[in-house]
Amino acid sequence: METVTDKRGRTYERRRRPLSNTSINAMITLLGQILQQALDYELIDRNPVRVGGRSARFLKRVRPNRTFLEVDEFHALLDAAGELEAEARRDFKGLGRRAMVATLGLAGLRISEMMDLRVAQVDLVRSRFKLADAKTEAGVREVEITLYLRDELLAHVMDRQARGLPLAPSDHFFGTRPAGGVTRTDFGIGSSPARRSGRRPTARRRDCRRCRRSRRTRCGAPGRRSRR
Repeated sequence: METVTDKRGRTYERRRRPLSNTSINAMITLLGQILQQALDYELIDRNPVRVGGRSARFLKRVRPNRTFLEVDEFHALLDAAGELEAEARRDFKGLGRRAMVATLGLAGLRISEMMDLRVAQVDLVRSRFKLADAKTEAGVREVEITLYLRDELLAHVMDRQARGLPLAPSDHFFGTRPAGGVTRTDFGIGSSPARRSGRRPTARRRDCRRCRRSRRTRCGAPGRRSRR
């Protein structure tokens, strides 16, 4: 067991996880590069990492079994998000749960990218998400908004206007708090009491993101349709 402290300062214990084969292979590759440089400087006679075939030097990579949502499952998740929005407390209405699920499933955004979306980054006229800050350099891009997703986002905007929630260019596109946007706790589709009661489908956030990629692959479309 190991003791872990999260970003909120909470400390808990979890089972120590071993390195995966991919991580071990990466370490072997780095060691081989270091020893190769030592060989070039004639500090050693041979590079032991480069001896034998690749199968003898590296561990077999185990491909994880990725999960994703089928079309009917995704629509069931949208309906569940709409139910949660309707049953929410008065001060938590207008969060945009259905629009958030649609954004993850139809645009393929990361959960962090969706939570940080500002009103100015959602261009409903040109049907584009403008992601200026992302997890990686390749993530800085514009993402296409489909017609179905555009209708969901327009309904979310109209609902925010009717509730008097802020819609200035610098405001968060999702969420009800003036000082910040939606949090991971707010995004609770298929979790906690809803999941335990069996009333709503269970899904992870990455399942929604893979939902978009799986549909595009089946249609023969390229894996990426975003542009810098």
